[in-house]
Amino acid sequence: MIQSNLPVLMAKHGVRTLAEVVRQTGLSRTMLTAVCYSRGKGIPFDTMDALCEMFGIGIGELLIYKKTEKEDEKKHSIRQTLYRTGASKLQFQEPKTRGSKRVISLPDYAFACLRKHKAEQNEIKLRLGNAYNDYDLVVAGKYGEPLEPGYIASPFKKTRAGR
Repeated sequence: MIQSNLPVLMAKHGVRTLAEVVRQTGLSRTMLTAVCYSRGKGIPFDTMDALCEMFGIGIGELLIYKKTEKEDEKKHSIRQTLYRTGASKLQFQEPKTRGSKRVISLPDYAFACLRKHKAEQNEIKLRLGNAYNDYDLVVAGKYGEPLEPGYIASPFKKTRAGR
C-alpha cells in the first residue's frame, strides 16, 4: 500500500498546519487533506511536484510503500507493556510472559474505531508538531506521553465488578 509521508515531513520541517502548506504551494486544502491521510485514488503529478519542491525532497520521501495483507491489517501485536519502575518513573518493557506477547485479531467494528482514532491522533500530532512525543501508543496523554497504567485498568475493573 502506498502511503503519504506528508505528516512526518511537516513535523520535520516545522510546518504546523495544512493551511501553511496551502499558502506555500497554492494547492487546495481538499487535495492536501487527501494526501495527508492517504485517501483517494490518486495524486496529480503537479501536487506531488509542488510538495517535493516545498520540502526539497524526492518522490520516494513523499510517498512510502508498506506491504500489507488485508487480514494482517486487522491484527495487532502486543510488543511492549508499561511498568512503574520507581516512585514516578514509567518504562516500556517486553511483556513478562510468552502469553502476553501476542497478536490479537480485531473485529471489523473495533478496527474501524481504531482507524478513526489514529486519524484523530494524526491531526493532534500535526497541530502540536515537535511538542508531541510520539511513542506510537493507542491511548496516550495530551502530548503523546504514556498514561499511568491504572488510568484505564482501574475504571475497567470497577465496571466488570459491577456486573
